[in-house]
Amino acid sequence: MENDQIGSHPKKLPSWTLPMVLAWIIWRDWEKVQRLSSDQVTWITFTVEMACDQADDNCSVDYFVDPGDAFTELQSSGVDGSLTAYGRHIEDCRVKPIERGEWLCFVLDRNRSIYSLHESRGVAVYDGVNFSREDVLRIWPPWSNGTIDQPVAQSRARPGPKGLRDWSEDQAWIVHELRTHGDPRTDGCQKYASLEQLYDALEERIETNDGVQNGNDYRSAIKGQVRRILDREFPKP
Repeated sequence: MENDQIGSHPKKLPSWTLPMVLAWIIWRDWEKVQRLSSDQVTWITFTVEMACDQADDNCSVDYFVDPGDAFTELQSSGVDGSLTAYGRHIEDCRVKPIERGEWLCFVLDRNRSIYSLHESRGVAVYDGVNFSREDVLRIWPPWSNGTIDQPVAQSRARPGPKGLRDWSEDQAWIVHELRTHGDPRTDGCQKYASLEQLYDALEERIETNDGVQNGNDYRSAIKGQVRRILDREFPKP
């Protein structure tokens, strides 16, 4: 983001950074997006924005989209071509549009720059990533009281173990299962008789690895992860 844009209201900015877009998808809150518009924002800053006062048992956070699913939604919009994004490619340092097919390789890496997109093995691909504000507001429109076709905020007690979930290990597991056992949509898969069985297995894996009681909370994100990798591993002719 250009220095003269810092501090401006998000409505006036033609492009938004990755933390700004994630904040908008999660909260639909102009103030939170503006607080995350500084070039000094880190993943720690972002996490603090989500945090409740731990001493307040009545504390709650209003989400439109669960934080664990926000990047998956953003990624899906990049894949289907509805979201325009630009970044400085690491190899040639040129600013270029991020192609639809590239989105399948990206993961959210909280150990690195909040402004970068990385491959699953941790290699940075694009730095200084910016998104079209117009696209963002079209895909995730602001809430307006009395507009019944807009999403209703979900009140959740504290972000919990999900947070901004890193799916890279689960993606590697999905790839391994598909390459080892085949496409569950066909008769050739020996381990999974259907996609639902693969979803169930990934839910159980999340419950075990993340220590959560109900992996079904991840169901929509699980389906998105599996289907994107299926399309890549077993493309339709």
